[in-house]
Amino acid sequence: GNQKGWRPDDALLSPLVAQSDVTQSDQKIVGLLSLDLPGAGMPPSDRGIEAVGVFASVATWAIERARARQRLNEHNRRIEDFIGSISVELAKTRDVNALGEVVVQFGANLLNVEGCSLYLVQGEEIRLANSSYLSDTRYIGRSKPISKEPKCGLAAWVAATGETIVSNNTEYKSYPA
Repeated sequence: GNQKGWRPDDALLSPLVAQSDVTQSDQKIVGLLSLDLPGAGMPPSDRGIEAVGVFASVATWAIERARARQRLNEHNRRIEDFIGSISVELAKTRDVNALGEVVVQFGANLLNVEGCSLYLVQGEEIRLANSSYLSDTRYIGRSKPISKEPKCGLAAWVAATGETIVSNNTEYKSYPA
């Protein structure tokens, strides 16, 4: 480093750099660390500049961790608010059909989807009870046997196995349902 005296206008600026992905190929600047007026009145040595870089890395990690925790806390708060509001709505009625309507409407809003449907098990069958997008169709009220048999349908298969399915146009063909 430069060993001449530190002038009042001098500063050491170090970027706070976060890695945006696992490969660490994409970096983003989350802030800057600015150091002014050193106690000894001298500019930092090369070793001192390296130490500032290490400190900046640790500070970046701590800031990103705190921001992630803040995002997680906000997400959890939204979920708690949703659960609280749906609990209030659900407690207002004892009618199963009305409860189903509340469930599909809140579900569609919470998950930001156009369609949310509620199937209810009745004996050995699964019945489409409510839907946010099929409500005025002939599908409401239709039942089918709960089954793991090939070609039984995804709802019947999930009801029989208890397994979650994430499906798209090509993936669903891999399920026995």
